[in-house]
Amino acid sequence: MGSYAYISVDVAEHFFDDCHNQNNIEEAKRAFVKFMHMVLPSSREVIRRAKLEESEFLALIVLTFWFSDCLQMRDEIVKIGERYRQDVLKELQAHYREDLKLDDYALRVGELFTLIFNFDVGFLI
Repeated sequence: MGSYAYISVDVAEHFFDDCHNQNNIEEAKRAFVKFMHMVLPSSREVIRRAKLEESEFLALIVLTFWFSDCLQMRDEIVKIGERYRQDVLKELQAHYREDLKLDDYALRVGELFTLIFNFDVGFLI
């Protein structure tokens, strides 16, 4: 997620400059720069169109990080992720109901999960 929000395509080639393992560093740089040129502009546009408020953006980061359903992880890590996701979704729903006075926020939560899927697909390109 940080790479979508903070790394500029212009500086992507320097991403590995302080890497301890310099084996295949040039190949890694080329692949990363290519990836950034392919994925970063469209991902930023998706986020821009979603018009996320700060709370939604932060929730999206947590949900993206702890969305481990398709990864092979130890059971205790998966349980921690499930708990964090549930906590974040409860807080987000409370924010929609109490702060924004929205009764029908299911569509918006669905949009957030669609963004998560976009990020997962972006990493697979």
